[in-house]
Amino acid sequence: MWQRGAVTDSAPLDVDLALLGGGGAASLLLAALDRHEVRDLRIAVVDPVRRRGQDRTWAFWGHPGTDLDPLLSASWQQVEVATTARRRVLDLTPLRYAMLRSGPVYDRAAAAERRLDATRIVAPAETVTDDGTRVLVRTGDGRTVRAGWVLDSRPRPPARAGRT
Repeated sequence: MWQRGAVTDSAPLDVDLALLGGGGAASLLLAALDRHEVRDLRIAVVDPVRRRGQDRTWAFWGHPGTDLDPLLSASWQQVEVATTARRRVLDLTPLRYAMLRSGPVYDRAAAAERRLDATRIVAPAETVTDDGTRVLVRTGDGRTVRAGWVLDSRPRPPARAGRT
């Protein structure tokens, strides 16, 4: 499914940047491009799922005072270390440990996607081929995206099946 414009197999969609997968990495990149008011890139987001709501959390170490602060669900400036002999509270300054819930990140990315006039392709990226000049992405619905740059943030399949 394409949101804008009819593109056939004979007419690839030409973009400067293709984002394969619409999860955390792509969402934060869209938000950063929007925050820096980048408006001269043609962007396509290729993902079979339109991510919304709360489906995961991300936790990370970082410095306070970033543009992600309003989105944080929690942050910790101290950590408690406990052993059988004693407990100690340690200050993490200048860092902190922080947690983001996916809902606010996806909401920010969706708004950025609209402002950046990105094309959303709701299909999986099936093959990715670098021809030395451009990267060709063939989607599960038979479309082709031709990009100067590709960020492929899709998870790799596990080396072996898990037990869960």
